[in-house]
Amino acid sequence: MNNRTRHITTISLYIVLSATTTLFGMREESRAKRQKLSSGKTEYFQELNQNIVDALEQNDLEMVKRFFIVSPAQEIIEDGFFTSPVDLCAIINEFIPSELNFNIPTKTGIPVLHTVVEKENIALVKMILATKPNPDMRDKLHKQTALHIAARKGNIQLIKILIDANADIDACDGSGETPLHKAVRHAHEGSVELLISQNADLFIKSKPTITYPTSKTPRELAIQQIGRVESRQTRSISKNELHEIYEHIISILEKAEATELDPEVESDDLANQLLDA
Repeated sequence: MNNRTRHITTISLYIVLSATTTLFGMREESRAKRQKLSSGKTEYFQELNQNIVDALEQNDLEMVKRFFIVSPAQEIIEDGFFTSPVDLCAIINEFIPSELNFNIPTKTGIPVLHTVVEKENIALVKMILATKPNPDMRDKLHKQTALHIAARKGNIQLIKILIDANADIDACDGSGETPLHKAVRHAHEGSVELLISQNADLFIKSKPTITYPTSKTPRELAIQQIGRVESRQTRSISKNELHEIYEHIISILEKAEATELDPEVESDDLANQLLDA
């Protein structure tokens, strides 16, 4: 290797090393800025929370109202940054300005309504729905609606509230599952009965996925789930109890399907009940 080639090689290595060092430094600087911003935001909301608590203790509702109107409420919504000030909205919901826009996608990709339904905060769900948001907004990852979450949680009160708010009872998520599928999958027989009573579609099939490669109606899903009871880890319920729940769910779905396909079936059942009485 002659001197000229050696010189060019040395310069090239220097440029590469410099670029790498600069890139690493920029990355570290960016990470530090993000940490600082996150820390600052946490401090901001902690201070806000204390101010609201102080105002509540002094029964200064006008001050509480001002805290939410002046700046933070919409920021909380848009950032998806939830701390106790949001939970306090349940206590002081009549003081939250109705112009808050809960339809704005949050930076987390999870709608505010989804978050409070996940927490099963009934009062706050009602407060948000009072602003007339779209009840069928979907999260970015799973494409689920709030009703999917309520059905998965098996919270009958939330299911009723969302249906009353005109949530789509047959909305399909990213895997093609409806709220009825979710209630079946998580063995919530009360939720299954409620959704059926509200005319949930019994024959929608889920999409094939890597996890669940076969399309299934809610009843077919229940049959699959009962076959998996032995392999499931259960803490709050025995496997025998879970097996019985799925058997009951299958029975509910079979009867509902039969009634929908032949309405006279329900009339015959009613006649038999009267004769037995």
